[in-house]
Amino acid sequence: MGIQKSFIINPTMNCNLRCDYCYEFNKNGNRYKNYSLDIDCISKLIKNTASLFNESRVLWMLHGGEPLLKDLSFLRGFIETIRSVRNAYGVDFQFALQTNATLLSADVVSLLEDNVDLLSGRVVSISIDGPQYINDISRRTIAGQSSFKKTMDGLNLVRGSDLNFSTISVIGRHNVAFPSEVFSFNKQIGAQLCKFIPCYNFDKLGRCERLGIRPTEYAKFMCDVFD
Repeated sequence: MGIQKSFIINPTMNCNLRCDYCYEFNKNGNRYKNYSLDIDCISKLIKNTASLFNESRVLWMLHGGEPLLKDLSFLRGFIETIRSVRNAYGVDFQFALQTNATLLSADVVSLLEDNVDLLSGRVVSISIDGPQYINDISRRTIAGQSSFKKTMDGLNLVRGSDLNFSTISVIGRHNVAFPSEVFSFNKQIGAQLCKFIPCYNFDKLGRCERLGIRPTEYAKFMCDVFD
């Protein structure tokens, strides 16, 4: 097999959260809120890719927006397409899921478990910025309420399953001064892998905005984590 390629699929650009640092809604407002891909369109893309890159390993990442705003039948159709294309073309296709976990349900987890052979690393990637007092600063619902409990409810469904999970934490003004707290929390909840994404939000004059930080601040955060 050739080099692995990754394709990010945004089945919807809508989201049930309004994180302070989010580039989508802060920069574009609701312009792309109703943008949506149906399963037929995605199926054609996956099949065409199998013809073009039949010697490559391909990872299909469901992203967003929040991909679980699409219903269970969409997720089932997406996975069934991956499986049918693998069988028909002999390609090494897998999928991944990036989610805020607030919409994870027992049915979703069961579907992922039933298709764990196609789920890359058996891992669900979950966005969370640290313990509740940190996470609540940035990751709130459309109504401005805490999203922490719903995120943890979804995360705990994964913890109680045959799946693994990783965490993605955006490092910004709200948590850059708390590397130990953020990392310790992610380890405590059982993340198999912790990813830290810098929030480089700047205005036209290069000033930090929307919880943005400087590269040197991010570097110090990562050094403190590794120390």
